[in-house]
Parts: sequence; C-alpha cells; structure tokens
Amino acid sequence: MIEVNKKQDCCGCTACAAICPKDAIIMKEDNEGFLYPTVDKETCINCGACEKVCPIKYPIRQQKRKDDIYYIQCKNENIRSQSTSGGMFTALAEFVIKKGGAVFGCAFQDASCDRVVHKMAEDMEDIHEFRGSKYVQSDVNNTYRQARKCLKENRLVCYSGTPCQIAGLKKYLGRDYENLITVDVVCRAVPSPFVWKKYVEVFNKKYGNKIDHFKFRDKIWGYSYSTMSVYMKEGSGVKDYHRGIESDLWLRMFFSGLITRESCDQCPYREDHVSDFTIWDCFAIKEYVPEFDDDKGTTRMRINTNKGMEIFQQIKEAYRWKSMPEGIAKIERAYEEKKNLQVKESFYKDLHEQEPEHVFNRYMPYTVKIAILQYGRMFTLKLGIYKSLKKVWNKVKNSSR
Repeated sequence: MIEVNKKQDCCGCTACAAICPKDAIIMKEDNEGFLYPTVDKETCINCGACEKVCPIKYPIRQQKRKDDIYYIQCKNENIRSQSTSGGMFTALAEFVIKKGGAVFGCAFQDASCDRVVHKMAEDMEDIHEFRGSKYVQSDVNNTYRQARKCLKENRLVCYSGTPCQIAGLKKYLGRDYENLITVDVVCRAVPSPFVWKKYVEVFNKKYGNKIDHFKFRDKIWGYSYSTMSVYMKEGSGVKDYHRGIESDLWLRMFFSGLITRESCDQCPYREDHVSDFTIWDCFAIKEYVPEFDDDKGTTRMRINTNKGMEIFQQIKEAYRWKSMPEGIAKIERAYEEKKNLQVKESFYKDLHEQEPEHVFNRYMPYTVKIAILQYGRMFTLKLGIYKSLKKVWNKVKNSSR
C-alpha cells in the first residue's frame, strides 16, 4: 500500500490511482491544491501495484543515446504564432491524428479557465487547446487509462506532459509500446492549482467575469518578451491585460518559488528524461542560428530514443530545423531561490482565510522597483534595443555565478 509521508516523495502523477485494480486510491488536494493519493484501506487488497509504479520511489533509468538536439521552427506560421515557442508539438500531433491516432495534452478544463487538466484529442480542431504553456500542475484525470486503451487497440498515441507525468505513464503501462510517442516539456517546477484558481478569481472580481482566455507566454510583444495575457470576451468593452514576467503577479509568484510543488526540488527527471522527445525554449537563437532570429519563436528539441529519431525523419518536412553543435547540447534551466518554508505556510494559511487580492498584495507587492522594471522594459522594447540589453544582462548575470 502506497503511503506518502513526505510531500517531496510524490509528484502527483496519479499512476498509483490508475493502476489500482480495486479503485481504492483517490487523489485528494492538500492545502496547497496539489494532489496526493489517499487509500481506502477497507477496499485495498495490498497487492503492492501502487508502490511499484511510483516514478519517484522507483525512478526509470532509460538507456542513454548520443545527443541529437535540434533548433525547430514549424513552417506553418499560424501554428508557430499560436505556440509558446517554435510549434514543434502541433506538427507532431497532426502526424498522429492523420494516422487515426489519439493525442493527449494539457488544456483548460472548461471556459472558466480556473483548472488545468489533461485531455484526449482525436481531431485537429481540439489540438489548439494543447498549444501554449500552462504554468499550473495539470490533473491527468483518467488519461493514463485512456492512453492504454488506445494502445491496446493498436492506435498510434502521442502523450505530452511534464517529465514526471511521462515517467508516471511509462511506469503505469509497464512496458514499451511501439505505437506510443512521448513528449516531455522541460519545466522548472509545477505551480499550485489552488493558487491559480484564486488568481483567476481576482481577475473575475475585477473584470466582472468577462475573461475569454489566458495566455501564459503570449508573443504580443515578441517571443523574447515573456508576457502573461488575459483576453476579454468580444464586445465586453474591457481592455485586454498584458504584463511581462517582471510585473505580472502569477509569473512573479511562479518564478519566486512561492507556489511550486515540493517534489520538484529533488525531481529525478531534471536530467534523466524518459520520453522520446524533450522540448524547451530557445531565446538565444541569434547566437546559434541567426537566420532563425525573427522573434516569433524557436523550439529546442532533444531526441532521446531511436523511436523518436524514426518519427522525426517522417515529420521533419513540416519544420525548418538545424542541428545543435556538439558541446552546447544541454538543457539550461534557471532554478529559483526557494521561499522560506514558514513564509509558504503562512501564505497558504492566509489564502484560505482571507481575500486573495489582499494576500497577494501582502506577499508579492507591486513595488516601485517592479514598476520601473515594467516601464523600462516597455520603453526599451519600443526603442528596439530590448533584446540586445537582455543579452548583455544575461552575460553579466552568468559571469557572476
């Protein structure tokens, strides 16, 4: 029987609940909104299946292959403009759909946009929901079981998610399926679904439920300027919201480490990816492939398996691509300085008991410094020197480490 004694020992993948033959495990939210398994001891038969599929307790060790990393841009400019980076995933999804397959990805549960879940898509009309980063931990729901059903029907399946979600799926399946393609997205950590719901609540209170949709990484001011956008319903008369990474409340909370899951601090899949494809950003494309530098987005893609390489050979005509030179083929991450545990505890306690807007303002105040950064970035953007200044700043920051 699976027991989680420390929060860092569970990533919330739900593999344990999915594998249980008696459905004796229910995933329940803790006070931070993250899912953890709860076992009905009366129903449990102590078969041990739940423990065996835990990707944290028993991590997967995938056989290493040589690094094949590419800079990727989807040739379909409409797809690329709607994607977080270069649009790699959508073209892969289209390949699977055209073969009668099923694609699994992360999307908002419904029009309220206050919950993020995994869904299954069987036609291209539904794929658009999966585009774009969602900086919230998604609930995979019943998608592991749905994916297994499709695989056993010999349908091609593409499953995308965070590295731990892909590991959870593979542990649940118990063996490799030739008709399964997996894609993991490099993540720094997963933020709280509970806090996200409160963030949306504040917006609805302010704008009167006129929100149409959110974009965590909008390109309205270019790919290099990460922007949180909130688009209002047509005819609402309310101006759309756009704020950069330095000033938007959600992005500041996320990158501060205040609202992220504890297991992410010691994630065994930060380096050891077990997917066929690993994808992540490439803001510094000008340094490597200057002709790709159009500020519309580029994906870096690492092929982790022979199967992944075979698939890429079949879909590569959908992209502009360049191989990454040896020596720089690595995944860069910027890990945030973690918030004091006592600060996190008091933050969540207050958020449960008080008005969210007041709590957010107290723990993540909009200061004069933030205002200067916000308007400074906008000013340099309009002057056309933002990217150059950002490059210089990153070099200074990296040299001081």
